[in-house]
Amino acid sequence: MKYLLISDTHGELEKTKQIIAEHPNLDGYFHLGDIGFDIKYLKGFQVVKGNHDHFASIRNEFIVSSENNKILCIHGNCVDDEVSKYIMNSPELEQKELSKRVFEMVYDQLSLYAKSKGCNILFFGHTHVACFTQRNGITLINPGSVCFGMYGASYAIVNVENEKLDVKFIKIK
Repeated sequence: MKYLLISDTHGELEKTKQIIAEHPNLDGYFHLGDIGFDIKYLKGFQVVKGNHDHFASIRNEFIVSSENNKILCIHGNCVDDEVSKYIMNSPELEQKELSKRVFEMVYDQLSLYAKSKGCNILFFGHTHVACFTQRNGITLINPGSVCFGMYGASYAIVNVENEKLDVKFIKIK
């Protein structure tokens, strides 16, 4: 099963349309929150609500089955309060070290949340940073942000075949 993952488009409708046009006929399309334009442009997508989305009809999370996997789809802002407390209580850390620890904390918390839902894969957004990593037995995949990210704008094509996952991050110019 081959999927398109996009997140954090924040109103970048033309870029989003271009990405969709470049990837027809995939098995699934996911937007992981913070849309910024009318949801009608995401026809055929499974969508989660981001912290900047105000559409009442969008779910906060959902689970899909693919091959022998259960995939939790969320935006990722569900751990923001814990992260904020950590940052506020860590003023002595330099920015680079604090950033590293915050991402480790986010990944750990999100993986435990996915595990509590009985899932082995997590698709999420929110951080604007693409990732493909393992934590607590959970595979975490974040496509990055279509509009901007810490390391540039990106999205992901994910191929799921039983226990094998292949993730290709595509940079946006």
